[in-house]
Amino acid sequence: MDVETRWNSTYFMLDAALKHKNAFDELEFHDTKYANELGKGIGLPSYEDWEYVESILPFLNIFYEATLRISGTSYVTSNMYMLEIWNGINHLLKSNSPSSATYKMAEKMEKKYEKYWDKPTKLNMLLLIAVVLDPRHKMRYKNWAIDQLFYSEKTNNGCVLKSRLDISLKLMFDEYKSKKGGAENDTQRMHEEIPNYKNDPYGWNKFLQTTGLTSSNKSELQKYLEEELDTSANLNILDWWKINSCRFPILSNMARELLVIPVSTIAYESTFSTRGRVLDPYRSSLSHQKVETLICT
Repeated sequence: MDVETRWNSTYFMLDAALKHKNAFDELEFHDTKYANELGKGIGLPSYEDWEYVESILPFLNIFYEATLRISGTSYVTSNMYMLEIWNGINHLLKSNSPSSATYKMAEKMEKKYEKYWDKPTKLNMLLLIAVVLDPRHKMRYKNWAIDQLFYSEKTNNGCVLKSRLDISLKLMFDEYKSKKGGAENDTQRMHEEIPNYKNDPYGWNKFLQTTGLTSSNKSELQKYLEEELDTSANLNILDWWKINSCRFPILSNMARELLVIPVSTIAYESTFSTRGRVLDPYRSSLSHQKVETLICT
């Protein structure tokens, strides 16, 4: 059954119906009552109707699967949110042509996207930094994705966004560095730069520095970004940062706080509901004093 205020129920209905397309055709041929009853109303589904369903179903599936993934509560979602948004945008752009069956839908959705996401100044940098903290993506993939979506000969939105991301990431790293062990790391680096300190009697550090084999002058952030991408198929990002927290203590603190942020606490059934905001029994039973207190908090 279809629920008019929720597009995901439309997706379920069409998905179930399409699997039984041949059964509908056979029923029309063998059961005259079926044809007569439906003929009194809208009528039997035509060949064009089935063709439209086949074209629109993959489009709806993209957003249905995306809402399922970002509504999860037992895994990290902050590192995938922007990827899901941009994946949806790519499909919107492909579908937003007058010859496409999904043109009207894509046109409305693209307007909504332009309202919130089309300019670099509107994007939340924390969502981009969360992607950079995913060892499978880092800055290389993020820059590539920005070029794919924001490149334009008329505007420099892509360059602006990459610059904003780079500055925001460095500022955030410096902030965490000053709060969590920055002084200790500076002391360690100072010792590494002094060739004759007491723990290096054989001049090993001096050898590394003179031969250019040392990377002690690079920050923790630089080392992380310059490492090869992790290409593991089923990478557990929290486990990865737990294992590598000794190598990247400052970045692991950033990851610990950024990656646990849920990007959505709304059930996926309600994500694209057109019904509007409805107070559930728990919220509607609060007194106005408690509601005011919660809002102020």
